Amino acid sequence: MKRILLIGASGFVGKSLIEYFGDNNKYFSKIYTISRKNFSLKKKYKSLKKIKIDLIKLKKIPEIDYIMYLINSNGHKSYIKNFAKFKKLIDNLKYKPSILFLSSGAVYGKRQKKNQISEKFMIKKNKITNYKNYKRKYALEKIYLEKKFQQLSKNGYKVSIARCFTFYGNYILSYKYAISKILNSIIRKKKTIVFDKNPNIYRSYMHSDDMCKWLVKIIENSNFNCPVYNVGSNKEINMFELATFFSNKYNIKLISKNYNLNEIEYYVPSTEFATKDLGLKNNVSFKNGIKKILSNL
Repeated sequence: MKRILLIGASGFVGKSLIEYFGDNNKYFSKIYTISRKNFSLKKKYKSLKKIKIDLIKLKKIPEIDYIMYLINSNGHKSYIKNFAKFKKLIDNLKYKPSILFLSSGAVYGKRQKKNQISEKFMIKKNKITNYKNYKRKYALEKIYLEKKFQQLSKNGYKVSIARCFTFYGNYILSYKYAISKILNSIIRKKKTIVFDKNPNIYRSYMHSDDMCKWLVKIIENSNFNCPVYNVGSNKEINMFELATFFSNKYNIKLISKNYNLNEIEYYVPSTEFATKDLGLKNNVSFKNGIKKILSNL
């Protein structure tokens, strides 16, 4: 059985991965996590070893087979020092692990046309100038780190990159995403759903179970060419229509603001490459995924 290390495991993706690996012990015999934050899970797992420390202060990491690099610096330049420390730590390991870097579809820039984007799109810094504040810093961070992880593959590490889009699952209710706000309004039986965004926002939602399966398959296929895969669902969802659907279904008033209806924000990936190259597909429909979340409350 293999051992895996999740670096930056306190967020939605990290907790979803731990839960999935813990419930499906066919994947890994030992799950190590490194996080500077305390975090709790819905269950306890014997295979889990949590290490609470800032990566910069870490002196060594355990000998492992796989590493998933999940750190998000929240707009701070710490990602440069974090990667430098990470490289130093893995260079001191006896055996070279396979590595997955969790990037983002944000590297493609703000999409204002309804067309799915593939991994072949040329990533350039000037393509993300239409982002503002935190989103722009986030995209620049991912672009910088993609280049660093690509360099690792040239240095003899088996590496892969996952450009992640939008997910949902058991831990989504704790975060301030649009889907989280809608679901929390339903669960807490609020009188209104407040939709304060552009009604022409399009997203696609991959359930965390599918996300975990995809990330495992991708890291298992890491190689010296550092393949890049979009990770998400290719089925678009208009967020205003989604809010309207839940409003009608649960008899909750929907409050929305006036926006320029000609403005479009499209965040839906092409997953054709992942399907052709690795045979990956989504098994959990959005409807069944929502039922799964509500049934686990």
